[in-house]
Amino acid sequence: MTEAGGERWASPTTLLGMLQRGRGAAYSRALTDPERAGDLVVDCIVNDPRWDHQVEERGWLYTALVAELDVDLARLRDAFVCPPNWGGDDKAWLATEVFELVARHGVAGGVSELRRYLRSGRDFEQALFHLLPLADHPEAEGLIDDILEVADLDQLGDIFTDLTAAPWPEWQRASPRIDKAVVNALSRRATGKEAASPSRDAEVRRSRADWTQDLLIQAGANAPPGTPASQLVVLGDESGEETLLEIASDLLEDESLRVGVRAAVRRSLWALRSPNALAWARVTSSLDDEGGLAAVHLLAELAEESDVPRLRELLGAALACDNDYLYAQCSLVDGLGRLDDHESLGLIEVVFDETVYSYLRRRCAQVLSQKSPQFAIERAVECLNDCESETRSIAVNSVDTAVPGVRERLVQMVDDPTEPTSCQRGAALRLGNSCSAPR
Repeated sequence: MTEAGGERWASPTTLLGMLQRGRGAAYSRALTDPERAGDLVVDCIVNDPRWDHQVEERGWLYTALVAELDVDLARLRDAFVCPPNWGGDDKAWLATEVFELVARHGVAGGVSELRRYLRSGRDFEQALFHLLPLADHPEAEGLIDDILEVADLDQLGDIFTDLTAAPWPEWQRASPRIDKAVVNALSRRATGKEAASPSRDAEVRRSRADWTQDLLIQAGANAPPGTPASQLVVLGDESGEETLLEIASDLLEDESLRVGVRAAVRRSLWALRSPNALAWARVTSSLDDEGGLAAVHLLAELAEESDVPRLRELLGAALACDNDYLYAQCSLVDGLGRLDDHESLGLIEVVFDETVYSYLRRRCAQVLSQKSPQFAIERAVECLNDCESETRSIAVNSVDTAVPGVRERLVQMVDDPTEPTSCQRGAALRLGNSCSAPR
């Protein structure tokens, strides 16, 4: 479900736009129009709206609304219409997570839907990842039979979990097939650890900076003579930093270089802390190319008070380009917060309200919680229902408990089995009842 213009994200002022972004404001607004809100929540779960599916959280917020709005869990099966990708069933990530969380909430049907998903054969490990914590749930009775029906020995042995923890010992006793799979898997894992060579262990212990430098020097040795990349061989010399600053922009624009090499160039740049590096970042920073964007991050890290107008200018320009420069916005918000620029708070509030990247909104919340006197009575109240647990934690520590409804929300957090322990403990402490916090 999108706006009329076909944009991926709806306007940030609409209920759908707030739900897609995972904003806490979506929660209270959804309750004012439950039937329509239920449809929109289902749409968000079925058509994952996250800008970065790998890291952004949405499960807690969508689960809370599914429970509150009494959404029929069967409607979430629409997430399983298309075939899974070769790398996994990412289309079903939100739906399977919500099934687990609603079960932990005490809503009937979550485990049954997960078992249905398991039997579909779409992604065995994904199904088990969400089912294992619920193995003692009443709806999980007979789960071992489902597993034996759909899994072969290799699948059982390749599961990334602690095979010595419950429910595996009980399942081993109940099934010779599972016992064989677990024994074989534990044997392979032990052998793999014993077979690790001393050279490999030494490599793991080396610092990432040394590894990155070696990677770039090797890339320089393999590059055609006379090219900017060929100059990377001097990175270990005294002139290495100067050379890196001279050629970095060219390297980042050179698509003939491997992605890993260009990523190593960025890491090397971002590790610099010298006056020369700051001078380079000041001159080079822009939104125009890869070198300029790398310089934006470095400038945000090293900027001094005199650089605040430039950081503010860059943040405004990035915001005007919608979702094209979200990582740059993350760095700029951090930099302006570090430099205590109160004039940028209004701009950061706009970023908070509009960004589709919930990690960026968390950064905004962190800065606003420290700099804005209005945060405790306004956005902090909203953030108590934000999709990101770290944002909720910021709100717990910052919110004005005299605001109507705040203490009731904190009580809910303490009692919510789907909240991380950090949020539960923080809420209990703000209520002045630390003894009730989970241990």
